[in-house]
Amino acid sequence: MRDLNAIKEEAHRIVAGMTLREKAALCSGRGYWHTKAVKRLELPRIMMADGPHGLRRQGKVGNRFGIGGSAPATCFPTASALACSFDPRLLREIGAAIAEEALDQGVSIVLGPGVNIKRSPLGGRNFEYFSEDPQLSGELGAAFVRGVQENVDGSPTGVGACVKHFAANSQERFRMVSDSVVDEQTLREIYFPAFEKVVKEARPAAVMCSYNLINGTYASESGWLLTDVLRGEWGYEGLVVSDWGATADRVRGLAAGLDLEMPGVGGYSARRIMKAVREGMLAEDVLNASAERVAALALTYAPARPCADAEGQSAGAGGQGADACEQGAGGQGADAGGRRGQGDMYERHHALARRAAASSAVLLKNDRALLPIVPVAAAPEHGTELHPAPTPASGIRLAVIGEFAKKPRYQGAGSSFVNPTRIDTAWDELVKDFPDAAYARGYDLADEKENVPQTDKAAAPQAPPGGLGKKAEKLIEEAAAAAAAADIAVVFAGLPEGFESEGYDRASLAMPRSHDALIRAVCAANSNTTVVIQAGSPVDLSAAKSAAAILYAWLGGQAGGGAIADLITGRANPSGRLAETFPLRIEDTPCHGNFSTESRTVKYSEGTLVGRRYYEAKGIPVTYPYGHGLSYGKEVTAPTGNATPAPNSTLHLDSPRRPCVPSQAPEPQRAPSTAPAPQAARGNRGSNPTPHAPAFRSYTANSTLGDMRRTPVGFLLYAAVRFALTLVYGTGAAGRRMARSIVDETPLRAMSPMSGGLLPRAMMDAIVRLANIGPRSGKP
Repeated sequence: MRDLNAIKEEAHRIVAGMTLREKAALCSGRGYWHTKAVKRLELPRIMMADGPHGLRRQGKVGNRFGIGGSAPATCFPTASALACSFDPRLLREIGAAIAEEALDQGVSIVLGPGVNIKRSPLGGRNFEYFSEDPQLSGELGAAFVRGVQENVDGSPTGVGACVKHFAANSQERFRMVSDSVVDEQTLREIYFPAFEKVVKEARPAAVMCSYNLINGTYASESGWLLTDVLRGEWGYEGLVVSDWGATADRVRGLAAGLDLEMPGVGGYSARRIMKAVREGMLAEDVLNASAERVAALALTYAPARPCADAEGQSAGAGGQGADACEQGAGGQGADAGGRRGQGDMYERHHALARRAAASSAVLLKNDRALLPIVPVAAAPEHGTELHPAPTPASGIRLAVIGEFAKKPRYQGAGSSFVNPTRIDTAWDELVKDFPDAAYARGYDLADEKENVPQTDKAAAPQAPPGGLGKKAEKLIEEAAAAAAAADIAVVFAGLPEGFESEGYDRASLAMPRSHDALIRAVCAANSNTTVVIQAGSPVDLSAAKSAAAILYAWLGGQAGGGAIADLITGRANPSGRLAETFPLRIEDTPCHGNFSTESRTVKYSEGTLVGRRYYEAKGIPVTYPYGHGLSYGKEVTAPTGNATPAPNSTLHLDSPRRPCVPSQAPEPQRAPSTAPAPQAARGNRGSNPTPHAPAFRSYTANSTLGDMRRTPVGFLLYAAVRFALTLVYGTGAAGRRMARSIVDETPLRAMSPMSGGLLPRAMMDAIVRLANIGPRSGKP
């Protein structure tokens, strides 16, 4: 890697030699994942890839919507899990592993981490974010970025990180057109600090702006956000890139400080930029500055071995060129050791993923010290009342119950979906220690009548009124019988894939009815029951009230099954602590009524009272508080009190853990109140300015497909896109729900880049014109 000043000088020289057309074109991507190259000036292109918890490098087998067909890579635990480790060193280690795989697969920029604050536990993308606490999110985000960008000796890895999504991006509902109405104090105390810490301490290669508007202005067009705060106040010198399809007006965005538009939209944006410069609407110096930042990024992170199709379109946009980097993790066209011949790299990273999953799981409850369940071979010589000293002829009879034990939910859905190099299941790992263990399915994950959100009536056909279906009841009866015949039962339950995903928010805190019924039945049949929850967010745990132990495994990545076995058997000691509050009811959350509603105006009326600040200030009982966690030796907890430290104070996230009292916390618990709520939080509720929704005048490029289906031309486009999306995302409950949310809530101006050019922007503009002159029924 060369000196940064030298790179800036070279970028300045290259841009000075460009034509106006070349500079304008450079500020948009080429296809879905690449920047543009300028051959005559020896400016290379570079590739970006999703990477919050593992690399998702799209190849030629990907579809036009940029999802699916990615090269195999290590799937680490999601951010919601890793945050519970409270361990920046672990996050740095994972960042370094992802960078190593990025180098192996020819990826220059990893699109992660996500440090947005969890405003509600119903956020559909919460599994990608760390915490409700700004300081913890910033500490872990900065550690991840340093791991991606720096070797242990401080030298650069050659891979850059992109922190996202800046800013106030807290929900998936109408995420491309919703307006976050939030006062500046709340932004600066809650939603900015994690980004500020990452920018100032880790210097990420890029910052990604969010889809939403902030107080009436799109984040991609906010000069106050991208220039005044990010560059002026925080001293950021790197690149600002749009979220994929987030650009509303490219010229306004460029003037505001948005350097790179992704994905590319052909020549549409370049023509608009050129016209604005020629007509004096945009200063050419502004264009030059952004072009230089794009060029500097490419020069800094150009791979040593560029892909063979350096000038071709990316796979996501339908490029046809040969790609020498295709399937670098041992997929088609590569040997099992990857392109670089590192045969043990993915095995090493799998072991790291297992250790990370074990460090992140949270032991919520452990009555009568039920866990760990010690196998015969590892049992102590002298037993206890619960665990008599076993003999070779009398081992522990274990019942493993729940389809998640064999078909784990180990990662979230949407753009962060990783194609894992392998998957360890809890069943396969547990039978190594308990070869005589019994298994009962408990529920059918393919049964959409039982495995959809309980309040989401549109997602799939509903179960018969008054109870479960006959098939579900039979599976539960078989599971209860298996539990009754065992010494100890371990139930696997949680949230199926369709419950939480990028693109839509959760319907409630509830698990599927079949999971709740299964837990209750097994606990009634066997008092020695452990419940293992696999989910990316908090769930209603009332069904597990009678369980002796509850282990929250989160979404533990491809090695999560092995980590669960390690924790159950005592090979690993649980040390995770909750990085977010588990509320008793969704009605108790601070933003209830102002989150993921039909309105596109999202009022942040709770102000700075977010997460534990709110529960502590109001004294509201919770199921489990922020920082709660048990271990086999003692209870452990995170620091409590004010979420923001006093001036000149430091939160030592890796300091020795302190025991919390009482040793077995009752349910529900009252959030700790060791420090008063921040004074700044007073009076914020209801004080934010709320712009009135303008009366409907005409359709625009920012109108959604759901709005425009009221017109003949809009209805035809709506039907066609919805059909195409079902082919992309599948016909299951999760796929249908994703397709419906996209087609209902995506603005027309985003359809062109998101379709990989299949729907040209000129076509979208023509549809807007036709919709405004044709008949329509009702108002959007």
